[in-house]
Parts: sequence; C-alpha cells; structure tokens
Amino acid sequence: MKLLDSINSKNLLIMKIETLLPLIFVFILGAISPGPSLLLVTKNTITKGTKSGIYSALGHGLGFGLYCFTVMNLYKIILQVFPNIIVVLQIGGIILLIYFSINFFINRPSDEKEIVILNRLSFLEGFLISIINPKILIWMIAIFSPFIDGNLPIYFIIIISCIGSFIDGSWYLIVAILLGKNQKKISSLLNTQALNKIMGTMMLFFAAILFFSII
Repeated sequence: MKLLDSINSKNLLIMKIETLLPLIFVFILGAISPGPSLLLVTKNTITKGTKSGIYSALGHGLGFGLYCFTVMNLYKIILQVFPNIIVVLQIGGIILLIYFSINFFINRPSDEKEIVILNRLSFLEGFLISIINPKILIWMIAIFSPFIDGNLPIYFIIIISCIGSFIDGSWYLIVAILLGKNQKKISSLLNTQALNKIMGTMMLFFAAILFFSII
C-alpha cells in the first residue's frame, strides 16, 4: 500500500512538472509579446520617470497573477454563466485604450507635488490594463487553459499564478529600468511630444482592432 502511494505521488509530481515547464515558456512568450501593456510601461517610464514605469510594471504583474488564478479556477464556470464575458471585456478594453490614448495626446510635464499621485496612478493603470485587456483573457483561454489539469490542488494553482505574476512583472520591470537608465538619451534623440502622439495613435489602433473584432 505504501509502495502504491509512493508511486502515485511520484506520478503526480511528474505530471505537475510537465504542466509547469510549458506554462513557464508560455508565460515568457506572453510577457514579451508587444501590445498595449508594453506601450503603457514605455510611456510612463519615458514621460513620468523610472519610478512610474516600475509602478506600472508591479501593477501589471499583480493583475496578471490574479488573472491567472481566476482563469485556472473559474474560467469554465464564468464562460457558462456569462457567455458574453469576452465581448464585455472587449468593450471595456476599447474604453480603456481610448482613455490611455487621450492621456498620451494631452500629456504634460508634472511638478514634484504630482509625482506621488502619478506613481499611484501608474500602478493602477498597469493593474487595470492587465485585467481589462481582452487580449490576455483570449490568450489564456486559447493557449493557457489546455495546460490546466482540473485535478490540480489549490496550492499548485497558487504557485503557477505567482510564477506567472513574477515573470510578467519582471519583464516589465526590466523594460522600465532599461528605459529609465536611458531616459535622458531617449528624450534627447526623440521628440517626447511626437512620441506621445505616436503611442496615442497606436493605442487607438489597438482599440480599432478590438472594435472591428466585435462588429
């Protein structure tokens, strides 16, 4: 009996490792793929400073981890109870992208009194874009969910969610720190106002893609 339990435990451990390894690869691919999240971290770092970019990265990592946990536990139930949830998220994503686009276009220099508020706002922006961005939900359901075993214990789901949060947040932290170290050089080479307009236009482009995917 003890031998059988030992064999079952080893098989379960192997199954968990086989689940975890491809997920790590998927997390990395998902994090480094360009999209609205990368634009947001880039914009906040260049226009508001390294701390703002770091706050955005931390907010995004936290939101992504919560997203992972929710999808692994509830995505089937959510889709059954709310079959139109993806459309709702797409509409929310469009509104959020338009909001970010407007912020890009009307961006203005900030004084020191506003820095703390801007850092908190950057954290919230990073968190919201990871939650409302429909690209992340669609990506998780299409690519992420096939790796999920319904029999996985809760502690393993928490571990996977934490790993996803760490990988996602770490990638954007690297982006923010590298851009922050070269902020003056980038600002001298590029016209900040022109860069904001380009990024604002790209945000509108992502919003248009979402809009036409709904209609």
